[in-house]
Formats: sequence, structure tokens, C-alpha cells
Amino acid sequence: MIDLYTWTTPNGRKISIALEEMGLPYTVHPVDIGKDEQFKPEFLKISPNNRIPAIVDRDNGLSLMESGAILTYLGDKTGKLVTTWGGNGTGPGQFDQPHSILVRNGQVLVADRNNRRVQIFDPNGKYISEWKFAGLPCGFFVAANGDLYLASGFAGQVLRLDKNGKAVAMFGQPGKGLGEFGEAHYMTMTPGGEIYVADTINAVLHKFVKR
Repeated sequence: MIDLYTWTTPNGRKISIALEEMGLPYTVHPVDIGKDEQFKPEFLKISPNNRIPAIVDRDNGLSLMESGAILTYLGDKTGKLVTTWGGNGTGPGQFDQPHSILVRNGQVLVADRNNRRVQIFDPNGKYISEWKFAGLPCGFFVAANGDLYLASGFAGQVLRLDKNGKAVAMFGQPGKGLGEFGEAHYMTMTPGGEIYVADTINAVLHKFVKR
């Protein structure tokens, strides 16, 4: 049995989705970060850095925090973990908040958010190259025609990239007005070309249509 301490954030939802997909029994313990419940002493015993999500595995008493570490642990618990790579840092193959991942054309693209870059690896984790950005790379999206998009936080933009990671088109700018982003986090596109962008800072969903 897994005790899951979480709230309704994107990272919080990742763990509940994983637990459902893996078929692991779990109990949810809400931690309302809007009411600073993550600073309560009882929660800090589980997650000393006051971050959600966190879990306690009742089978062995193990406590874990941070979604990446939790997902790795759950994957190893339910099956064979084939490989892992990374670690905190700024060098090649290191990450500061890996935020989105895309497997494309035999390569693994990782949005290394706080290092403001996308790193490219082979399927076994061998570093190949990286693309640098002014903003914070948050979420990938591949359109039906194969075009690659990147939602970029801080810069307040959605970028369309060529095969070398260069922006060939973009829209959006920082702000709180119509079509402006606090942080463009993730996007999707309908078959008709309508684009939806989740803005986590402004707490809104933007819809863009073709003129």
C-alpha cells in the first residue's frame, strides 16, 4: 500500500496517474499548498523540503519526495528498471527540473526547464547535443503533420521548431492580457488546427484559432 501526499498540481497528478496505471493500491492524503499545509511538522517528516508529491510505501516504510524519484521507484517496484540517467547539475546529461520528454526519430528529447535547454540523447541515455532557449522549456507537442512545438515559460511564447531546434515561428508574449502568458506550460492542437495552451501562472487556458 502506498500513501500518497499530494495536491491538484500537474506534478501531483503524475503520481496518481502512475499508480492507477501500475495497479498499485494507494491512499491519497491531500496537502493543500494554498493553505501552507506543506509546512506542517507531520508532513515535513515525510518531505523535508516541503514539496509535493511525496509517498510512503507501507511495505518497507520508505519515504520519497519529488515526482521524478517517485516515478523511478514505482517503475522499479512494479517491473524491471532498464536504465536511468541524469542527476542534478548544469553539465551535459545533467538536469535542473526535467519537465517534458519526447521520443522522436530514434532520439530522446528532454526539456531541461531551469537550465533553459532541450537535451538530446540516444535511447540508452548517451548525450548527443542540446538546444538552448531564452525561456524555460516546459512542454513538447508534435502536430499531425510532424511539426514540433515547444511551450516556453518565462518568455511567454509557444515556438515551432525545425529539426535543429531553431524557432521558425512563434506566438505569445509575457503578460496577463488576451493571448499573453504568465507561463506557457503545455499545449495541444485539434485536427482543425485550434491550439490550446495551459498557462500555470495566470491560471487560465488560452485558445487560438486560425484567421
